[in-house]
Amino acid sequence: MKAAQENRNASSVIAAFVSGIVKASVKLDLDASWALKESQLSEQQLIDPTARIPTEQLVVLLQSLANQYGADSIGLQLAKGLHPGCFSALGYAVASCRTLGDAVKLIPKYESVVLSGCNTELIQQPDQAILQWHMVGKTQSRLIEDVFLAARLYLARTFTGQMLRPREVRLTYKPTNSLEQFQEFYGCKIRFNQPRSAMVFGLKVLAQPVAHADPFINRLMQNQAYELKQGLVGESSFEQQVRSLLEEQLPKGLPEQSAIAKNLNVSERTLRRRLQVESSTYQQILEDLRKQKADYYLQKTSLSILEISLLLGYSEHSAFSAAFKRWHNITPAEVRAATGSAT
Repeated sequence: MKAAQENRNASSVIAAFVSGIVKASVKLDLDASWALKESQLSEQQLIDPTARIPTEQLVVLLQSLANQYGADSIGLQLAKGLHPGCFSALGYAVASCRTLGDAVKLIPKYESVVLSGCNTELIQQPDQAILQWHMVGKTQSRLIEDVFLAARLYLARTFTGQMLRPREVRLTYKPTNSLEQFQEFYGCKIRFNQPRSAMVFGLKVLAQPVAHADPFINRLMQNQAYELKQGLVGESSFEQQVRSLLEEQLPKGLPEQSAIAKNLNVSERTLRRRLQVESSTYQQILEDLRKQKADYYLQKTSLSILEISLLLGYSEHSAFSAAFKRWHNITPAEVRAATGSAT
């Protein structure tokens, strides 16, 4: 039992990401085959992009590539070779968001699909936003930190078509020998020996539109990311339990958080704490469920907007319309007018 529990709690990375690293290393003229051999990985293991690879093997792979590269800026170089597919459904969901802010907010929710055992937090302050990241537990790696942090900025630049520069970058390790390369890539001040790695941006960056925003693809990829997350070995099902209860009770009216907690035999405080561990909240689950259900009802049924409002636990038609406009920048009535369905 103990061995099984340790296996469930072990950090892992999706094969699509490892495959992306291998392909990026080939572009740098590095010996990917040797690196795979040193990390005890085979190309066969990377055929299924959704397969899981122990994070320890990714660390060895990156270290082998770093040894060949001969400079500690390898993480920055590899990040430039990654694309949305390397981050599975999350990558495509992020790439199809309306704004960069919407994209960033998806990362904490589904990041375990790409790399489990890590934690991202978006901290919004009056004058700036801090995207903070760290590994949880024993699996700590400067190379993983570099690749993930740099990849996020590189892809943000790609998605927006803008040469975005943070106000500041924070790294957890000692000063690098390649400081010039880091400053050139990030274009800002670099702070070392920080408790958490992070990028600090002005709030206007979050409002940057994503060039290839697509609401349909975004919903599709979010649903796929959700399914992948639920299928992870050892992934807590508490969020799913809350979601299932809400889905069952919403047609009867919006349940109080206390009622959901009571159904799960926990206190409200425990409910909040356990959801926080999974980078989720009661309100976030409720809103995501309502969005998903609203899209389905409007596009796949002939239910009136009033009926949909009631099924989603809204007491007033106007409250649902206001929420839908906030989600999609269009009203339910406008959606129905476009499809010619009943209102």
